[in-house]
Amino acid sequence: MTLILSDILQSGQSGESLWTEVAEAVQMQKIARFIGIGHDIQAIQDKLPSSVETIFYPDTEHFLEKIAAHDFREETILLKGARTFAFERIARRLEQKAHKTVLEVNLSALAHNLKTYQRLLQSGTKMMVMVKAEGYGAGSAQVAKLLEFQQVDYLGVAYADEGISLRQAGVNLPILVLNPEPASFDTLWRFRLEPEVYSYRCSMKSRCLPEGKTAQHSPQIGHGDASPGF
Repeated sequence: MTLILSDILQSGQSGESLWTEVAEAVQMQKIARFIGIGHDIQAIQDKLPSSVETIFYPDTEHFLEKIAAHDFREETILLKGARTFAFERIARRLEQKAHKTVLEVNLSALAHNLKTYQRLLQSGTKMMVMVKAEGYGAGSAQVAKLLEFQQVDYLGVAYADEGISLRQAGVNLPILVLNPEPASFDTLWRFRLEPEVYSYRCSMKSRCLPEGKTAQHSPQIGHGDASPGF
């Protein structure tokens, strides 16, 4: 087992007492290799038996520069350091595996599902597809462009900035914003976004557009669950 330990700050003990106690604990836990980081911790070296391999570094940066030379493998490593030594940097380097998550979105499958649903609708029924929250993790711009190609009628987003991102990505479908902030109505107009009007205040604000300009808006009908929608 390897122990990587930093200077122990604010222990309330004298150096002699502190490092004697730590050395006893190291021997009791059968530590085979002791790596000390800091200046004060080097005082423990004379208190450890020769059977314990000891290495010291003045700070975390110097240890990280030499970490590969220690050839850590198939062993337990106990890591304990004062916050100022930023041992989380060491922990990241010592991780057994670095996991990466990849989400694959099959746009062809999405198009197939859309067409299947469209076939169930009566002729002339319009369709709005929600692409809020980055298309529920699938990538809002990519999904929105596919939906536009498949000729859906509307897109729905939660907030104005989501609609703005779609416009900046080149999406031209009508976009309904479910949670429009009254302060953002000028921006909604500039990016051709349609606010859902869910209150009298919201309705009044939606009328405050530059002179001669008009904008579409959709009224919300209260349905009892107090969530945004139709």
